[in-house]
Amino acid sequence: MTYADDRNETDPVLVVAPGLTFGGCELYAAGLAKALAASGRRTSLVVHSANQPTFITLVECDGLQVGSIDFMTEPAPRLASLAKGATAAVICLPLPVPEPDGPEPLDLLVSLAEVTHVVAVWQLCHETFHRSPVHRATASALLRRGVKWVCVSQQNAEQMRSMYGLKSGDVQVVLNGVEDGEPAFTGDIRRARRDFLLGRDNIYALLSVGRLVKWKGHETAIRALTLLPAIVHLYIAGTGYDRPRLEALSVELGLAERVHFLGQRSDVRELLKCVDAYVHPSTAEGASFALLEALVTATPVIAAKTASNPELLDGGRLGCLFAPGQPRSLAEQVMSLIASVNLKDKAALAREHVLKHYTRSEMWEGVGRLLASQ
Repeated sequence: MTYADDRNETDPVLVVAPGLTFGGCELYAAGLAKALAASGRRTSLVVHSANQPTFITLVECDGLQVGSIDFMTEPAPRLASLAKGATAAVICLPLPVPEPDGPEPLDLLVSLAEVTHVVAVWQLCHETFHRSPVHRATASALLRRGVKWVCVSQQNAEQMRSMYGLKSGDVQVVLNGVEDGEPAFTGDIRRARRDFLLGRDNIYALLSVGRLVKWKGHETAIRALTLLPAIVHLYIAGTGYDRPRLEALSVELGLAERVHFLGQRSDVRELLKCVDAYVHPSTAEGASFALLEALVTATPVIAAKTASNPELLDGGRLGCLFAPGQPRSLAEQVMSLIASVNLKDKAALAREHVLKHYTRSEMWEGVGRLLASQ
């Protein structure tokens, strides 16, 4: 990667997004890179090669360059070579699970630590490889080299400390955050917007946003529809390998007309203003941006009672929680929402809570302080 001669040479920083598909972690990396570039730091963004076109569209701004490597096949020294000249790097995790002959995930962090000051932001912890003795030993070595480990929720931090046997001070918490925006409409206005965006009216619309992968729990939401009145429809925004299976399941259950796959969407906030409730069935989250977006738009929320979801919903005070992986439990919460008469007050409380504790500006300032303390 090269830098333009006329760009700011002060404190160049590298942002790395190794995810193989595009989701919340990648949006975080794009937003951070733009924020750093806007602050005057010479910034470069390195992403998985398949995601480069999407990133380039998202981060069009002065002072920011986007490079790519194949994180599944290219050796870790390739990343180290891209980091040369940078005084700091932020790597946005989780790391991809490697191919049998590919680079080990944490080797990417090791390669960065050899040449620069590193902040590792863990959006999600995958226990499938974090619990191995090799990874625990590598994590300890990284800490000794000065890599700063950042988690995006208290639950996420506790999980990382438990996995690696870390001390409290070894892990910093910088909460995920979202921008303020127009709250969701209610009643007749929302139904009119639903007709404009989704093409339907006179239904009870549920929205779920996330990659179409098994751990996101979309199957649970689809199966819950079999236990709900026919007026309840589910709209799923996202892409991923599990879409063919989920589409086949919808047909098998006789739900083809009630489950709507929207693909990748850039207008999630507009969609949230059109639905009656947001469903978040994911069983593994660091601190879901989609869930925070629903809360800040004052959209009623139903989330699986697992990972960081209860933390974001303040133990259920700001939304409904259901037993993870249990369609009947989810269906019961939907019916409870349909019958509720105080949704507006609870949704407004949730919006106020997010604007106080989960703001985009505080998120970037928190990462910026860690970079400044190198």
